[in-house]
Amino acid sequence: MTGGAHSYTCAPKGLPYTRPAMGYSASFRCVAGCPGNWPVTTVIYHCPTCGGLLEVRHDVAALKERSAAEWIQLFEQRYRTTKWPYG
Repeated sequence: MTGGAHSYTCAPKGLPYTRPAMGYSASFRCVAGCPGNWPVTTVIYHCPTCGGLLEVRHDVAALKERSAAEWIQLFEQRYRTTKWPYG
């Protein structure tokens, strides 16, 4: 692929899709500050250490690299689309 796009497969249906590489990251972390973090793709509801709530922590610095206008344009392009993984 060219232009920073990666080809993936939709696991349940085996459908191929292409998306631009986005270097953003997010993870679950305990709101009480317990050590550890877990991928947002992990099915986890409570902190394994204290049983408390988890929150999603985003890489805000990476998200700020795109301007507000660029985020608006991106979501406008995805709005009402049926192309996987957005629809």
